[in-house]
Amino acid sequence: MKTITIVDSFISNQEIESATLNTISSLKEINCEVLLVTTNKVPESVQSKVDYLLYDSRNQLFTSDDYHYFHPWNFWIDCGDFDSHNFYYSKQRHGLAVMINLFNSLLYAKNLGYTHFQKILYDIELSNDCLNWLKEIPNVCESELKKGLIYFNEQGDTSDVNGTYIFCEIDHFLSKVPIITCEDDYQKSMIKSFGFPKFLIYEKFLYHFLLEGGNDEVLIKNQEDFKNDFIGIDENGQISILNFDEKYQGCPTRITKIHDTDKYVIFTHNFSKSEIQRRIIVNSFDSTKLEYFQYLPSHSSWSYFNIDYIFESIEVYNGDNLLYKEIFSPDEIKNYIKFK
Repeated sequence: MKTITIVDSFISNQEIESATLNTISSLKEINCEVLLVTTNKVPESVQSKVDYLLYDSRNQLFTSDDYHYFHPWNFWIDCGDFDSHNFYYSKQRHGLAVMINLFNSLLYAKNLGYTHFQKILYDIELSNDCLNWLKEIPNVCESELKKGLIYFNEQGDTSDVNGTYIFCEIDHFLSKVPIITCEDDYQKSMIKSFGFPKFLIYEKFLYHFLLEGGNDEVLIKNQEDFKNDFIGIDENGQISILNFDEKYQGCPTRITKIHDTDKYVIFTHNFSKSEIQRRIIVNSFDSTKLEYFQYLPSHSSWSYFNIDYIFESIEVYNGDNLLYKEIFSPDEIKNYIKFK
């Protein structure tokens, strides 16, 4: 058994560079042979730490509007005094690049003589317990005559593979999952499986081909097993602006509920790398319009203001340019903030 460790990282800011370096350094502590795969230029500080670098400048993203499904996307962010809980529908545009990067890596590693791979997220803090478990996984699979270890999130019809960590024999993986080199390959695989261009995000795509219907050739564990196996793991969870509708321009302004109350705020969170000022018009039913401004100086900055009166909608502007209008409909508002 010869194992390559695949780390996929799109290094676009100092935070991601630091997280990537930290993960690679931890992996090197247990003598992992690391293949960094990316669609962006890589600083010398990172290049010098890995054994192999695979760069695909095309950065292919999902662009078709033919898909019949958008992925419901939930995430929460610690904002100090409160947590921000967010709900969107996403096409996970960058998921195509993630798939292509994975298959490019597997074919490259196979040509280099590697028989197995482990893929791990770039932005996780690996405790000593985690590193000890990583060293043990190949032995566990070998002793149980299994070709890999796959964690999954058990959610009935919407179950998916846990993308934080995968270990598998390369040949087994390639025998189960269709190779994706472009969006046309992806669409053909979906039509072949479902009869129409259904959209599955990367994690659900892997679940469908690797685990759905059963797979007794690999060890299969759920999310609770993951927590027990990777004791003390810290997943930083960078949020990609590619997951958002383009109208938000990487900085969504949303009508947001205060948890366990009937009160609302207008909450803006900047996921872009730009300095942004939002102009927001709050429209009341009596045609009154009130103007507010929010300043988001940098990535991860946020701002909100309370709305303590009845209103009909908000209009969100970048300067004089109207980006979108959001109607106040309490039954449809899923975003909320929860004070600690």
